[in-house]
Amino acid sequence: LRQLAPLTPEERRRCLADLILTAALGKGRVCVKYPGQETEETQTRGKDAYGLLTELEHVFAKHGMGLVYLFGESKEPGELAKKPMPFVRMALPDVRLRMQMWDCFLHRPADGMAVQTSEDVVIPDLADCYELTYSEIKNTCVLAREGARVRSGGVISRSAILTSLQQMQRVDFSGLATYVRASYTWQDIRISEEQRETLAIACDRYRLRNRIGEQWGLKKRNTYGNGVSLLLYGPPGTGKTMAAQVVARELGLSLYRVDLSRIFSKYIGETEKNLATVFDAAKRANVILFFDEADALFSKRTEVKDSNDKYANSEAAYLLQKIEEYNGMSVLATNYYKNFDSAFVRRITYFVHIGEPDEQARYALWTSILPEETPVAEDVDFHFLSQKFPLSGSNIKAILYNAAYMAGARDVPVGKEELYKALRYEYAKMGKVIDKSWFEEPDRQGQ
Repeated sequence: LRQLAPLTPEERRRCLADLILTAALGKGRVCVKYPGQETEETQTRGKDAYGLLTELEHVFAKHGMGLVYLFGESKEPGELAKKPMPFVRMALPDVRLRMQMWDCFLHRPADGMAVQTSEDVVIPDLADCYELTYSEIKNTCVLAREGARVRSGGVISRSAILTSLQQMQRVDFSGLATYVRASYTWQDIRISEEQRETLAIACDRYRLRNRIGEQWGLKKRNTYGNGVSLLLYGPPGTGKTMAAQVVARELGLSLYRVDLSRIFSKYIGETEKNLATVFDAAKRANVILFFDEADALFSKRTEVKDSNDKYANSEAAYLLQKIEEYNGMSVLATNYYKNFDSAFVRRITYFVHIGEPDEQARYALWTSILPEETPVAEDVDFHFLSQKFPLSGSNIKAILYNAAYMAGARDVPVGKEELYKALRYEYAKMGKVIDKSWFEEPDRQGQ
């Protein structure tokens, strides 16, 4: 219908005549793809989609031909529902069918030119993590196979498939969420084994949620959605955003930070509308929604004293509902865990407390943040720095990067002088002052 709408009546008449002749000679059926919403072309011509559909039915009925309608939305159109015709809803393929599709398009392509897959390509994980249609899986595999023939000597890697998925899927959050590049891995984050294990368990649950949920019957008993929610809480600068990026990279999902400043609105109902826009866009986009400073949205509901309290509580209740219904992964980060509403806390799948790093963790941060290419003076004692200055991971990163740029401006390795200045600047941001004597190792003070 989108292609017919801009045509003049005479152009449409000739087009339909050719179509009727072709269908009659081939003894076939005519399929009409219904747009589902008004387009600029139909509005310009003054011919809406329903009017075009009525015209088509009239023309084909005179020749004893019926039509098959294809509607690419998740619900049937109201206009077509008025007509006496049967509807067949084509559901998304389940995880078992998706596994067969991935295997077919990767290993038994239609062109007969099969390619190898690397060991990190696990088809059950691909089928479970990414809820895709037949055509989306096919097109993703085609892109990955073409890229493998050109760049990888005919071997498809997991990263190639993920790159193809990102090229295929475009998410429009209407400016309410922004893409965050997941650049950190498990080796980059400095947390305890218990915290690392909880993050890994959350990833495993998401990776298996469809297979186990369907095979073991767990999805039948799940009243709400089949998603996974993860709350990261702790002081500022301890690595909550880094942990969210590690999870996104582990699962191969795009990470989108929800812009809370644009979600909130002083107008009644607008906040709920913005939240619905975010969750609807993420529904089939295979992305992680990241709510930073989440206590602003999920704070404790207050006693209703006026209309403002009433609407604030309704926003919190609506958000709880959307989180429970969301089948993807939601990651929330907060500095103030105690501010969370208890009703919301009960609905969170996993909690990870990321606290201030201890001396051992600080040493690991001091020695691992700078890339290997960055020259560092031999007399810099990172053991002393980790012991003397109880800083968070973000503070240490800021100091090291600041010192590196100061050293680069002088064309010298990162040394004590640059680190001292960077430390002084960082402490000033925290409203503190340090003395240069603090920066001297004990043996230089005669101790």
